[in-house]
Formats: sequence, structure tokens, C-alpha cells
Amino acid sequence: LTSSMTRLHILSSRNSLQLAVLRRYLMQNGISDRLAMRVQRNALHAMSEHQRLMAEDKVELLALVSEPLRVELHFEMYSPVFEVHPFFEYYSQEYHQVMNKVCHMAASTILVSCGDVLFSDGEIPVQPMMFIVCNGTTMYETADGLISECLGAKEWIAEAVIWTTWMHRGTFKATS
Repeated sequence: LTSSMTRLHILSSRNSLQLAVLRRYLMQNGISDRLAMRVQRNALHAMSEHQRLMAEDKVELLALVSEPLRVELHFEMYSPVFEVHPFFEYYSQEYHQVMNKVCHMAASTILVSCGDVLFSDGEIPVQPMMFIVCNGTTMYETADGLISECLGAKEWIAEAVIWTTWMHRGTFKATS
């Protein structure tokens, strides 16, 4: 118990120090109160998410695991996410080995906070990414405002970028 309490205290102290450094940086650079609050909230959210969800690069032993085993690991992690999309569900069943590679080489998880913009109208992605929402909500809106769509878990957007050269026709951002 004492060891756990000590670790919690050290972690808490380190987080407090990091937040103090962030606040000082924002003040020194004349960042508006509104933006500074958003940045700090985002940092707090990111710290709590990093404690809740461990990033793969934080698990040192995974670097020692063989490549074929990591391919299998990524398939088990990401195939349920891909399978919400009918094409990838079919492809996963028919071409299992190819989907193993897709999950290993082309899939990743990103953590976003409310208000984060994932892509903007007119943007041509340097690294094309289709997004599949796993939790939370997002909003897609065209520049002219004619289309405004809320997306939640198990919904996807920007599929076209993986099949062709694409310029986004609206803005996609996290709403929760």
C-alpha cells in the first residue's frame, strides 16, 4: 500500500509540475485566456487518457516481441474497429492475411478532445486517413453549411482518401 501511495504521489507531483510549466509557457507567449484554458483542458484530458489507455510505445517488452506476433496483436486490436465498415468486414473474412498487414501497418488510435479539428475544408491530406469513431461524438460540416452531420461510435468518414487523391470538402471535428 505504501509503495502504491508513493507512486501516486510522484505521478501527481509530476503532473502538477508539467501543468505549471504549461501555464507559464502560455503566459510568456501571450496566449489568450480562452485558448490557454482549452490547451490546459486538453492537456488534462490527454494525461488522464494516457493513464487510462496505455500507448504501445510505453510497453518496452513489445519491442522485443517478434514481428509476426505483433502483426497478430494489431489484428486482434484493430480488426473489430475495421469490421464496422462493410468492405473491411468482407475483406477481413476473405483476405485475412492482407487485413493482418493493414491492421499492423495502417491502423492507429488517436485521442482527441472536444473542439479538435481533424481535417478542414480544402485540405489535401499529405498522409491520407480514414477515420472510424470508436467513442465520443464528432461533427462534419461542409463549408457552405448545407451538410451538417453528427457521427458517433462505429461510424466512419473520409473513406475516399484511401482510394483516390482527395481534397476535403468540409470540416471534421470532435464534439465530445
